[in-house]
Amino acid sequence: MYYRGRSFPIEWNLSVLLGAALMVCLGPMYRFLLLVLFSTGAFAATIYQTGFEAPSITTGLLSGQDNWSGSGSGATTVVETTVVHSGSQAVIVTPQAGNNFGVQHADAASLSSSSILSVSDYVNFSSTGTATYWTPVGTFYSAGGNILLNVDTTGQLVLSINGSNTATGVDVSTGTWNQLGMVINYATGTATAYDNGIAAGSAAFNDSTDLNLTTFQFYSQPNGAATPQVAYFDDLSISTSTATPEPASLLSALAGLTALGLLRRYRR
Repeated sequence: MYYRGRSFPIEWNLSVLLGAALMVCLGPMYRFLLLVLFSTGAFAATIYQTGFEAPSITTGLLSGQDNWSGSGSGATTVVETTVVHSGSQAVIVTPQAGNNFGVQHADAASLSSSSILSVSDYVNFSSTGTATYWTPVGTFYSAGGNILLNVDTTGQLVLSINGSNTATGVDVSTGTWNQLGMVINYATGTATAYDNGIAAGSAAFNDSTDLNLTTFQFYSQPNGAATPQVAYFDDLSISTSTATPEPASLLSALAGLTALGLLRRYRR
């Protein structure tokens, strides 16, 4: 097929036709899902996801459960049932006078130059106590690098890439649940911070050796504060996708979804 003097492979020709058929056959909700499929690079694979719920995680110390281990004092990170975002359990981190109190989760994942790593969790920072420097979303790699989403003592979101900080100018509310996250795009070499689904700022990185994710962490740096604020964490998600879906994979996905759309129309 030719368009404006350019030729396109047969896989893409068929994909376009199937895509058009799909948009006609599916209802509004499925059309939205299709748009999301194309706009995100699609075909995401979950690396780790948890709401800190039973039976995989029970109340008490989080360290030692489901591949979680302590960072600083493990006794400060506890699964509780009083303040939750969803379900019946969440985690509270109670910092003590010292540095780096929280937990880390082992996440062995091999990335590539076309990978898009998406990480997020829900955080509720206490509005009482001394404002504390937090890392609610932190990724660490086998080559020694790290890409972190921090909240400084003023409440501002800060992207930190291997120790280089980029302030976003976006403040995080206390006393309520906020979804904080990062999209780390290896194809473009950019990490983007998100606050409740809205892009808050980006920073560039070019460390091509950091292609093996080893751990996810959330923790606090109270820096000697006598009564630092506490924070609650819930609904963590870590996933990866590719920047550009393969034509054959795209064709298969569209064929299956188009069949679903035709079935829905036939049943009407």
